[in-house]
Amino acid sequence: MTKIPENGELPPAVEAIRQLKWDPEDTPREKAIKLKDEGNLYFKAKKYSQAVVSYTMALKEDINDDEELKSTLHQNRAAAHYYIKNYRSSLSDCIFARKFNAKNIKPIYKGAECCYELKKFDDCIKWCDIGLIIDCDDVRLRNLRSKAQADKKTHEKEKRKKETMERKKNQTFLTIWNLIKQKGIEVQEKEKDFLELLDNPTNPQQKRISINSQNDKELDWPVIFLYPEVGQTDFIEGFYEKSTFSEHLNIMFGQSPDWDSEKKYTPNSIQIYYENRKRGKLMKIDHRITLFEALTKEGMIVQLATPSFIVLVKNSKFEKIYLEKFDQIN
Repeated sequence: MTKIPENGELPPAVEAIRQLKWDPEDTPREKAIKLKDEGNLYFKAKKYSQAVVSYTMALKEDINDDEELKSTLHQNRAAAHYYIKNYRSSLSDCIFARKFNAKNIKPIYKGAECCYELKKFDDCIKWCDIGLIIDCDDVRLRNLRSKAQADKKTHEKEKRKKETMERKKNQTFLTIWNLIKQKGIEVQEKEKDFLELLDNPTNPQQKRISINSQNDKELDWPVIFLYPEVGQTDFIEGFYEKSTFSEHLNIMFGQSPDWDSEKKYTPNSIQIYYENRKRGKLMKIDHRITLFEALTKEGMIVQLATPSFIVLVKNSKFEKIYLEKFDQIN
C-alpha cells in the first residue's frame, strides 16, 4: 500500500486509481475495489469526507453477489463517518456491515462506539455483548462496556436532576401566570405563549419575571424606561411590584446620567407615562404609586412580559410635541 505523506497530501497513486477506475474493461466488482482503495487512501490521509464519497460510489456498483465486499465498504464508510462525527450515519453503516457479515468484529466495535457517543448506553452495552460472543477476550469491547455502564449511571442521575429542575421551573412559571391573573394584571399573550416567553425571553440576557424572595405572593418585574427625547433606555432587572416609582427614580437620578448633559432629568422634573392601549393615549403616572398600582391601571397591558414606561421632562417643549404626535398617530 502506498504510504501517505505526513503533511496529509495525497500521493500520485490516488490520481492513478482515478484513471484506472474508469477502465471500460473493468467489471463492477473491480470498479468497486478500486473505489474502495481510493477511499482507503483518503482515510489514511484523514480526508474523511472524500473517503465517504469514494465508499459510497463503490457501493453503487453492481456487487450484490459479493456480501463480503459490501460489508467491508459499509464498515469503512462507518469509520469515515465516525471521524467526522456523523455518528448516526456511522451507526447505520455498522448495521449494514453486520447484515452482510455477522461475524465482522470491526463494525460491531464501531457501532458500540457510535452508541456511546450518542449517549445510548444500553445500546452500546448490547453491541459490546454481541462482539464478546464472537471474541470473549476482546479487551476494547470489555473496556468500552465497563465505561458505558459507569457513564449510564451518571447520565441517568444527571437526566433525573435535569427533569426535576425542569418540572420546578415549569411550576414556577405557572405560579407566576396564576399570580398575574389573580392580581388582575393584563398581559398581551395567551397562557401558552406567555409561559413560552418566560422560558425563552426575546432577549436571552433579559431577566424574567420572578417570585419575590421575601413574599411568594408578590412578583419582581423586569421594567423598561424609555426616554424618546434623547433616544435612551433604562432597564430595571427586578422592580418589586410593591415598591414605588419614586424609590427607583431617586436612585436612578440621584446623579445626572452621562447622557443628560443638560441635567434636565431629575426625580422632580420628569413625568412618567404609560400607554392606555384601550384608549390609545398616554396617561400620567404619579411617582408615589407602586408598580402594582400602575400595572392594574385601565388600559395597561404588559407586552412580552416586560412593562414599559415613557419618561419625559415635565412641561418641556418636547413633552408637548410628543404627546400631540402620539395622539395624532393613535
